[in-house]
Amino acid sequence: MKFRKLVSALLIAAMALSLAACGSAAGDSAPAEEAVEAGVEEAEDAEAEDAETEDAEAEDTEAEETETPAELTKIKVSEAPRALYFLPMYAAVENGYFEEEGIDLEIISTSAGPEATQALVTGEAQFCAIGNGQAANLLLQGEAVKIINEMENKITFYAVGKTGGEEVTEISDLAGKKIGVTGAGAETDGLIRYLLIKAGLDPDKDVTI
Repeated sequence: MKFRKLVSALLIAAMALSLAACGSAAGDSAPAEEAVEAGVEEAEDAEAEDAETEDAEAEDTEAEETETPAELTKIKVSEAPRALYFLPMYAAVENGYFEEEGIDLEIISTSAGPEATQALVTGEAQFCAIGNGQAANLLLQGEAVKIINEMENKITFYAVGKTGGEEVTEISDLAGKKIGVTGAGAETDGLIRYLLIKAGLDPDKDVTI
């Protein structure tokens, strides 16, 4: 901007000098001299204006650099346990979405749902990432909790067994077998019990959990 104004002023002065040369032949150079003076004054004004703008921009930049960052609010959330179904929460942490909202999030990993809910109930954590069944258990126990977000709408558990043994093609084939879960009372525990009962088996007698 400053360069353009200066060039314009110089062009005006150059034109004025040309006019002065032509006017001197006619014996009258006063208008040309006035034009030169006007061009010089315009260049000086433009330079002064740009200097003021640069000073103001420098002050704004300095103010931004010295501005104190907003203090983040510390929030703890317990999870049960570290798993794929909490991926939206992990992605939000990695992409800085919580910090953008002024939150410094700490994730407390546990081995199963009951431990995660215990952290919430005792106040160790303000929030808890658990399955719907665990949330239902808390409500049945009279705890004042509320589901505020659902990170998935499908069950993502898998039943995995060793190869080379008896073939299992349906839930009833699990009769007489040992079944591992993440913990007593955990979401995996509640789900397998539900499926066993639905298949006509008694979870406490027909299998070992």
